[in-house]
Amino acid sequence: TGSDGVTYKFLCKPKDDLRKDSRMMDFNTMINRLLVKDVDSRRRNLYIRTFSVVPLNESTGMIQWVDNTTVLRSILTGLYQKTYGAEKVRTNRLADMYNKELKPRGKLDNVELYWKIRSQFPPIFHRWFLDNFADPAAWVAARKTYVRTTAVWSMVGYVVGLGDRHAENILFDSTNGDCVHVD
Repeated sequence: TGSDGVTYKFLCKPKDDLRKDSRMMDFNTMINRLLVKDVDSRRRNLYIRTFSVVPLNESTGMIQWVDNTTVLRSILTGLYQKTYGAEKVRTNRLADMYNKELKPRGKLDNVELYWKIRSQFPPIFHRWFLDNFADPAAWVAARKTYVRTTAVWSMVGYVVGLGDRHAENILFDSTNGDCVHVD
């Protein structure tokens, strides 16, 4: 329980150096301050969702739990499974296509491989918004929040050279559509 009376959940991470993560959250806090100062950014309600990262030493730390969020992989897996069945979500299908077709510079180039994958994995993320935001006004608000937070994260990630982005460290808030990057 914090000094403000609110109970906060934390994830303890042994064998993980969180000092860079902590600096990234400091940087994001600074970005939020800059966005608030800019009239256009403030009008567009641009921000990055931040959370506490507390490195305890070089190999241990704590990360504030981000409530109401789900990792992108779980969202997509659940949607594909619900819509197309369990076979569709077998994760090694995509890896097999990549390893066979593109990695050894096989038969397909990047664009061709994209269209081949897309034909087998049609866009489905939009259904998450329909499932979580049934009210039309809530749906519009969540989509706007999603677009804004994803755009800001994309710009910041590009500027700082943020790598290792995958479906396990991109989260979405089921109450407002926020995009949150972790790790």
